[in-house]
Amino acid sequence: MEPSRQFDSLFHGTNAPISTGGVVLPRAATGESTSPNFDDERLIAQGWNSPEHAFATNSPELAAWYAKNRAREMGGDPRVFRVEPINSEDVEHDPDGGGDKGHEAFKSRSGFRVLGEVEGLDLSDDKDDKK
Repeated sequence: MEPSRQFDSLFHGTNAPISTGGVVLPRAATGESTSPNFDDERLIAQGWNSPEHAFATNSPELAAWYAKNRAREMGGDPRVFRVEPINSEDVEHDPDGGGDKGHEAFKSRSGFRVLGEVEGLDLSDDKDDKK
């Protein structure tokens, strides 16, 4: 991705409590596990949910969907954070993470810095919720 690209509104959904100024790092850097549904080696081999990347989206609703799924499968409370790239030069478009409503997803080997938690989103557990 070209270094001059600006990322004004990126969001990350999770079940982890992260403070403003904290970071979202790739699972390979943290040793964090993921939900059983995302550990499929075939999907990881295709680059989907790669442990070498941290992920973000331009849609707070899509981030909420990921947060709800993570909390449902791993416990904890769903949370959505506004984030910015730690290194914008290594941010790549993630063609598999944007869902089916035209949202964009991004992945980064460096991760994302948390700017703050997003309030006012519907984070109730709607199992039929579609990204």
